[in-house]
Amino acid sequence: MKNKSISVIIPCYNEEKKIFTCYNRISSFLDKYSFNYQIMFINDGSTDDSLAVMRAIQKKDFSGVNVITYKKNIGKGYAVFRGLSESVFNTKLILDCDLSISINELYKLNWTWVRNKKVIKGQRIQVERQPLYRIFVGKVWKFITYLFTGIYMDTQAPFMILNLNNKFYKDLEINGFAFDVEILAKTKAEGFKIEQVSVEYRNDKDSSVTFIKTLKMLGELYKIRKKTIRFQKNSTDSQSD
Repeated sequence: MKNKSISVIIPCYNEEKKIFTCYNRISSFLDKYSFNYQIMFINDGSTDDSLAVMRAIQKKDFSGVNVITYKKNIGKGYAVFRGLSESVFNTKLILDCDLSISINELYKLNWTWVRNKKVIKGQRIQVERQPLYRIFVGKVWKFITYLFTGIYMDTQAPFMILNLNNKFYKDLEINGFAFDVEILAKTKAEGFKIEQVSVEYRNDKDSSVTFIKTLKMLGELYKIRKKTIRFQKNSTDSQSD
């Protein structure tokens, strides 16, 4: 099963009540289907007992669990990028600690197909009805993301699989919630195809995404747009030479 290897990236901020359940569900799935794996918990400056829970799990499963921690809360994007850059397996899966999209969705995908795709992005199928304000914000965000980047998809679905060279991750810089848009924009700019798969999504009542944070994400979109335009120009210039 050497070819069935995966690093699961879990960014965490004040998730002490969810981490142990998250670990149990992910490790049980990966053990059941004979994966060689590492589960990476990234403690993004939590102020609760998240780190203590992570350390307890790591002590129990030293070979399968890695913990990255730092004192200051920087942002979900930074946490994810730390996990991507320090994980050991080429196939990487990004999930949220609440598992609003379950790792069981991986079972629906052919593993050979997964390993041969550069980027696979989950597209949410709502199992439970969302509050109206979240539906509205989601649609507005999707439209604005398209205007800024030309990407029209469910960028915020917490399920992404990456099979990219580690050099790809080095210049990623969006620390906030728009980190996945930066990954997709760079993927598109480099000419890679983005595969989309439907995944079941269950609402997280404790979601920390607010309208104010959505506004901050607009500034991140602007940075992504500028960076993508610059990257495309450099790529065109190098081809001309």
